[in-house]
Amino acid sequence: MLTDAFDYEKALNVLLYVVDQLGMPGYHQTFKTLYFAEQRSLATYGSAIVGDGFVKMEAGPVPSEIYNMVKIADGRNQDNRLSEGYIQTVRQHLRAVAPHRLQALMTPDLDFLSDTDRECLDAAIEFCRNRSYQDLKDISHDTAWDAASMSSFMDTLKIAAAGGADEVALKYLEEGLMDSSYYAA
Repeated sequence: MLTDAFDYEKALNVLLYVVDQLGMPGYHQTFKTLYFAEQRSLATYGSAIVGDGFVKMEAGPVPSEIYNMVKIADGRNQDNRLSEGYIQTVRQHLRAVAPHRLQALMTPDLDFLSDTDRECLDAAIEFCRNRSYQDLKDISHDTAWDAASMSSFMDTLKIAAAGGADEVALKYLEEGLMDSSYYAA
């Protein structure tokens, strides 16, 4: 479930930033980096970087909408909600290279990233940079992952709690999520 209004343009730039900084990472490393960055932002600042929902998968959390972008890059797009123009934009900015690696074709527009976004992304990039597939899988199988059903969205508050959010931060985040669902309705 999306935590805020999902911003496709910002998400593409966040994805490009991670891919560019990691230097042709695998899908798994990219998705776990995004998970830990989002978790840190939720726990520390009470807000999401992108607002994508994370789905519990066997190898760990996967950002739903960003995964759709990756599928566009590797030619597996089946999302009829996206315009042809957007699909072309993704393909001009991101390429999937074998086996299951991503390459940024353009530099990210950093105007889309706040200072706190960059702080959380940079911390997650450094955390994930030299870790193995198995290590990232094991670490991302946290209490939020445990609480979700397979192939279902993980609870945003549980993601924040697994990232170390205290009760005050969780209350703040919960109120923010209620406000965004009120305005999104």
